[in-house]
Amino acid sequence: MYTTQLAQFGISELESLRDATNSISQDPNQTPPTNLPLKAEFISSLINTLIIAITIVKFIMPAVKTIDKLTKSSYSFLTKSYFKEVKYVEDILENILLLTEADRVCVGVFHNGDKWGSFHFMKMSIIYEAKRPGIQSFKKTFQSVPIERLIEEIKSVSEGYFSLFNKSDSLSVGCQQHMDANGISAISSRLISKNQDKESDRVIAVINCHKITGSFDQELFEQPEVVREFNRLCWALTRINESKSLPDLS
Repeated sequence: MYTTQLAQFGISELESLRDATNSISQDPNQTPPTNLPLKAEFISSLINTLIIAITIVKFIMPAVKTIDKLTKSSYSFLTKSYFKEVKYVEDILENILLLTEADRVCVGVFHNGDKWGSFHFMKMSIIYEAKRPGIQSFKKTFQSVPIERLIEEIKSVSEGYFSLFNKSDSLSVGCQQHMDANGISAISSRLISKNQDKESDRVIAVINCHKITGSFDQELFEQPEVVREFNRLCWALTRINESKSLPDLS
């Protein structure tokens, strides 16, 4: 009965019914229009119900779905394996920091950002870092940096050894500007590729060692201990990249 009556109404009829019920509510002694097919009280309730239903479907439900999606995404990211991976990698960076007498050692991981058709815009984010007390963190500063801004640096860095850039050297304008803008006096960088020991050209990250004052000594980066830690770093990042577990820290 209710469904049959509801199907008889269009938008104009509902507007007429709403005007009539508002008028009746202001003057209860007024005779209802003879062309109303239902009682005024029922029509008023019907209109209010429809308004509430439309509001829920159009505004509230999309907001609830969005909040639920964001909540699930956040919880799935903060897993025990994530914290274990960060701890494992940053322990290695801490060792490299001490061995090379650096002030900051960080790893920038390459990843895909926004998509345009079948083309992915590649970006780089610093997600692992070790630093001396009082030194500014770069984790928040360098997030989703477009690859176009890094091309000059990447072309100047090798997979086979650490490349040194001291402010006292003859450097490119772009390199000098980068060091000045970030308060760095020396940088030592090396690309990290997947399966480093197999001479793979699939670069997944770059390690940067920074000095705030002074310069780097090339011999520090050729120490057997630094080579060992760097190889451990490559192995760990490859495991993470392939979604494989890391051993427990001793």
